[in-house]
Amino acid sequence: MSTALNNDRHAFWGLPFPDYFELYTNQALAVPLSPSEETNVLATATKTIELIIALSDLPEGSRQEATGYITLSMLKSILDATKIPKEIKKLADPRLVAGCMELMASVEPLFGYEYGYICFRILNLAANACILKVAGRLDSTIRQMEHASDDLLLFWSNSAAEVYSDLKRRAMIALVLCNAFTLDAVGGLIHLLHANQKQYFILLKELQSMGLSGLMFVLRAYIQIGGVLVAAPDFVPNEQDTTERLCNIAAEFYEGLVYVAPRSYLVLRLEESGALADWYKYANHFFGAGDALRAPTNSALRSIPKACGQVIIQILLAIHDKKHVNELYSIGGSCDNPRCPTPYDAAYICSECVDLVYCGVRCLAADWASLCQGLHKRVCQHQAVANPKSRPSYHRSIRDLRLQGMDIVRRGERGAENIVENFPINYNDLAP
Repeated sequence: MSTALNNDRHAFWGLPFPDYFELYTNQALAVPLSPSEETNVLATATKTIELIIALSDLPEGSRQEATGYITLSMLKSILDATKIPKEIKKLADPRLVAGCMELMASVEPLFGYEYGYICFRILNLAANACILKVAGRLDSTIRQMEHASDDLLLFWSNSAAEVYSDLKRRAMIALVLCNAFTLDAVGGLIHLLHANQKQYFILLKELQSMGLSGLMFVLRAYIQIGGVLVAAPDFVPNEQDTTERLCNIAAEFYEGLVYVAPRSYLVLRLEESGALADWYKYANHFFGAGDALRAPTNSALRSIPKACGQVIIQILLAIHDKKHVNELYSIGGSCDNPRCPTPYDAAYICSECVDLVYCGVRCLAADWASLCQGLHKRVCQHQAVANPKSRPSYHRSIRDLRLQGMDIVRRGERGAENIVENFPINYNDLAP
């Protein structure tokens, strides 16, 4: 930020940059509390932590006004309380990180005054406390700190050691923390640090009184893992059904479309787009042809085609009711025979596999008989192997195209007893 700094002390934010540096050196922070100070500091710190946590739970429009109730002296009480090791346990709450982020956003520039720096320091303490808590080492670290001459150095060191161990073992602490901290808090912190990077680097060089490995670990995880995984609260790596979970989350999202705009408006825009027929074609492809081209069984992509098809269907169901969707299904699409001279208005499917769409029996048979291994045969052969119980009679009528006819039905009459058309096939007519 380019906001000019005032060299005078701010009534609410405290000393300006860099005048407050001398208050937060290792030597200054090592001064212990007197017995008379301790009781008051602990009471104030506990109350302040509760207020900051509550700040993160407020509606977005109320947060800025609420930050004015948390004063500089209240924030200082938290730093003073950390001189008593057992009090650090109160900082191991992800909501404290989010609340500190709200306080930091109220200061401009972030490190221009003492207030912003203290908020950042508390946030950093909270993030590292959360790391140790997730790793199961917070209690043991606190016990060690009670007998150490430089307790905060031990705190930073143990957190850094846990970060190193997690990175080396590729464990799950980073993902757990990304799910615990809100997207707004972590993303907003990255933005603030980038916007105030000049002052940030200066104070880190001059003070050298806090470890940053834990916080950088969280920011790195947020950037590398990405918002998609963070936004999926049900996502747990190494589970077999991760694709299904993500698909369900996508479906829930599209079901919420009707709350973004009136249903009538969405229906109108979808129908005006002229893309309904193509959407059904793509859905058929993902549920049918997608399986024929699927990856090996050890691939994580094996369920992706069906997941894509499910997303398309869920969008249509969210906008149209189920009955309307079934009626729309009879709309013609594009013929799946790659050599069809007029591929539009294709409304027929093979009565055996009901997977692909054709404009008529000639294109259906031509795609099946193609010397280039048309998609129809590949799909049906795969389905016959993959679903022997549900479809035991695959293509009994077209095993020999020279001798038998072929049945096709309209897409909207899938499963109907009456065949709409039954054409005898003259195999010679299919030759080029």
